[in-house]
Amino acid sequence: MGGWWPCLLLLCLQGEGDGIAAAAPVSRPVQEEEVVIELLIGRLARRTVLALSSDGLLLLPAREFFDLIELSVSIDSLGRLAGVREPERVPIAVDPGRLTASVGEETIRLAAPEVAWQRGTLYLATRVLEKLLDIQIEIDWVELLVGVTNPERLPVARRIARAEARRAREEAAEGIAGRQFGVERPGWDGAVLDWSVFLPSARSLDAAIYRFGLGLNVLGGSLEAEYEAAARGTGGKERLSWLGVWPDQIWLRQVGVGDVLGSGPRPSSLRGLLLTNSPFVRPAAFGREVLAGRLAPGWEVELYRNGDLLDYAETDGRGLYRFDAPVEYGPNPLEFRAYGPFGEVQVFYRALRVEPDRLPDGTFEYGLSGGECLGRPCASAGNLDLRYGLSRLWTVRGGLDAFWRDTLPDLLQPYASLSGTVARAWVVRAEALRDGFAGTDVFYEPTPDLRVGVGGAVYDSEVESPILTPAGWRSEVHAFAFWRPMPARRAFFLEGGGRWLRTQTADQATLRLGATTQLGSSRLSGGVRHERAETGGTVVSTTFGHVGASATLSLQGTPILDRLFLTGFVEGSAEFGFERLEVSAARHLGIGWRIEGRSAWQRGSSEPLLALGLAAEFPAMRSFSHVTRPPGGDLSGTNVTEGSVIWNSPARRLEVAPVRSLRRGGVGGVVFLDANGNGRYDAGDQPLPNVVLQVGPHSVRTDDRGVFAAWDLVPFGTEWIAVDSFSLANPLWVPSFGRATIVIAPNGYRRVEIPVLPGAEVVGRVTIVTPRGEAALGGVRLELENLATGRRLSVTTFHDGEFYALGVPAGEYVVRIPRDVLDALGVEPPSPPVRFSLRAGSEGSFAPFVEVKLIPKSR
Repeated sequence: MGGWWPCLLLLCLQGEGDGIAAAAPVSRPVQEEEVVIELLIGRLARRTVLALSSDGLLLLPAREFFDLIELSVSIDSLGRLAGVREPERVPIAVDPGRLTASVGEETIRLAAPEVAWQRGTLYLATRVLEKLLDIQIEIDWVELLVGVTNPERLPVARRIARAEARRAREEAAEGIAGRQFGVERPGWDGAVLDWSVFLPSARSLDAAIYRFGLGLNVLGGSLEAEYEAAARGTGGKERLSWLGVWPDQIWLRQVGVGDVLGSGPRPSSLRGLLLTNSPFVRPAAFGREVLAGRLAPGWEVELYRNGDLLDYAETDGRGLYRFDAPVEYGPNPLEFRAYGPFGEVQVFYRALRVEPDRLPDGTFEYGLSGGECLGRPCASAGNLDLRYGLSRLWTVRGGLDAFWRDTLPDLLQPYASLSGTVARAWVVRAEALRDGFAGTDVFYEPTPDLRVGVGGAVYDSEVESPILTPAGWRSEVHAFAFWRPMPARRAFFLEGGGRWLRTQTADQATLRLGATTQLGSSRLSGGVRHERAETGGTVVSTTFGHVGASATLSLQGTPILDRLFLTGFVEGSAEFGFERLEVSAARHLGIGWRIEGRSAWQRGSSEPLLALGLAAEFPAMRSFSHVTRPPGGDLSGTNVTEGSVIWNSPARRLEVAPVRSLRRGGVGGVVFLDANGNGRYDAGDQPLPNVVLQVGPHSVRTDDRGVFAAWDLVPFGTEWIAVDSFSLANPLWVPSFGRATIVIAPNGYRRVEIPVLPGAEVVGRVTIVTPRGEAALGGVRLELENLATGRRLSVTTFHDGEFYALGVPAGEYVVRIPRDVLDALGVEPPSPPVRFSLRAGSEGSFAPFVEVKLIPKSR
């Protein structure tokens, strides 16, 4: 039969079609030539590989290509490839025997020259790889270069992008200068004059109520005096106090004298004394929490809070990862993004809640206050409050509230509480107050999409005229729940709750359930509420249902309706039908102006309630006017106008503000070019106009004299100051610090001088040694490290291998290449390290041309 029968048998087997489990690679008369090419994945990775040239096509080794882009595939003994394109989770496959490829449900027919299986290696044409991975590949036959021009979606690109984001975060943290503008305690500084006028009706100015307040910075503390009186009336109300704050002290951080707010969990307004070591502005940071989990070896995990990257970690050989994460007071919605070694992506969530009465482990705080009662029915009051952080999870609190009364029995009420976290997701709080109540609350919050809580208290209803608890209450139980069933749809959630209250005269219960969603620019909500009240044997039970909506109209060409914010609400009950209808509209009329109107109809009312409000803000004041006509009533209105006058001591001028500014603070000063580098604003230094600074939440700009000012900051707190380097007139100039901290002084401006240093340009080139000589390397990331300060500047080479950096401060530098870049390029670090010196004048100068030569690793 000769040698032809095996071919005939193979043709017959191929004719069976799908009945064959696996077809062998076809034999075809194609001339294939081996060629050595340089494979580039954008500027991210490169490798020299042995490819095939066939009929004008270039076939790349599949295994090496997928390894380079970091996508996991399997290739069996017949050359069949299978894998999953991450992170879309789309299956991909190639069958050389059938000359087919597939991407998801799509099947691609292959020409015979586009696939080859030789000596256990699968080769695929660039067109096939483009189809499988949705990429573009260009070939340079002259230079024997093959490059992926859009690698952004490939796993290697996403990994490097994550590394770049982490590196930028670390550089930003390193760029925060250690410079701190601490507390200053002048004998006297600053001045603030507050004023407001309240008109309770439109009848006459005789009904007006005036209020004035004067604030000074005395000995670093806030001295305040206020007076309030009617235009025509006898007497008035006055308030005088001084508050000193020492944020860096341990045993005494606040001293208040005069009209102060006392200490304890239920503080009283007093005319007396306050002593405490609690901070005036408690930092948002509570402490650190250990977060651990298990995935698989080789995974990277990033930790986010409210979209901000907190930290990242890699799993060890057992697949374990661990974070020592910063935790803030209040809710901590945490998002974990896990990335596998071949582009896999997993996202999961966790929530941590820290109640405001918690303290870090080992922290002790006390409060002591006493004096004449101002806001409660007592002659005098006092409090002693003690708190201690038992551990990072538990805090204990105890103390004594005392009230002395003229005609009623005095109240001495010791209290104790315990709060903490159980198994991370459970928050527990229990408290007892003598002659008051005993109660507890339990919250369960495993993720930001689910919160459940229940609590209650039993009250001592026999206390005569209680001060800290409602009179006549016996017990209370409350519960709530929040659930987002589809986390991807953040605007859709369900919520509900209930409250059961028993008093000496009645029992009351309220249950509610609602849902909210977003449709385009409209927000819709609806729900039901059940109310039950029992008084003297009479039971009243009613069920209500409501629907609400809000939206902002966007009708260009219709000035009156464009950007009009509308809300509507309808409520009805099963017993009476329609109960209430309310609609409102609001619109900004321009800078500082806003108008809003509201109309409400109630069951049993023949006329609606009508209300109109107007808010106006000017540089020196702001005003709120409100006009109301109740059903069947007369028209009435009120107006409040307020403002303040501030002495800006750094600029030596008076300023006005449209807000009440008593016990507020500001930062002012000058930005200048520090040519001699001494950090001080000398007579010959040049002030810099039009420089933008970020001072806390405010963005400000220097005037023609280089002077800036930012107001309305929280006193005794710490804010950041940063210079926007892009706003500097000369690109060679460099701020002397990335960011600095400053403690805000009360009732005035804190002066700071911000030097800007002259910098220089750095130009260089990165090359790699090849058998054909030196070749330029584009897309290489370098770090220029200042040997004196340790600060690093990151630059990336252009396609011709050159790099360029502006505004580099003077100093001695070394060029470093990150380890991940060296590994991706397959090269050794320069030996010895490349160093250069930089000397900068007032107008800048050039550094010597920096040459970085890389040598491939020996195989």
